[in-house]
Amino acid sequence: MKKTLAIVSLEKEVGKSTLALNLANSLHLITKQPTFLLDLDFHNAGITKILGLQDLPTSIHNITLRDTHPRESAYKHAAGFFIVPNFCMSKNYSASQLSKNILKLKQENSLAILDSNSGKGMLGSLEAGDEFVIVSSLSKKALEQSMQLASIIENNNKT
Repeated sequence: MKKTLAIVSLEKEVGKSTLALNLANSLHLITKQPTFLLDLDFHNAGITKILGLQDLPTSIHNITLRDTHPRESAYKHAAGFFIVPNFCMSKNYSASQLSKNILKLKQENSLAILDSNSGKGMLGSLEAGDEFVIVSSLSKKALEQSMQLASIIENNNKT
């Protein structure tokens, strides 16, 4: 399974990080493939906070700013999948550099799961993702925004 699965939403606090964490764990157990969970939430760093990874020396910034393999910034979770934490907002964020470095995981037959926010993380997810899960609340406005996001993804030849 050479895929990059992006968990996206235009809303805050709708369960993206929880879903991403559970997917990383489940897909690793089911596929037995190297699975990488990348925290692209540059405002809240949900995965990083949930797992208490704030004090580690490397993060997603190594992947978004340099030609760094994601494995070099990843930490192995006790369940066996890998996590790339996020510490703070990066001023020199490069979605294309992130996409280029995620491609290295696909070339190794690894699965990447991107947990993004509605800002810079979303840009990286839209560029790097192969498949998308749009998370939404049930309000009319949120569902309309989710449909607009689905249209953007579809128009960019993504599924």
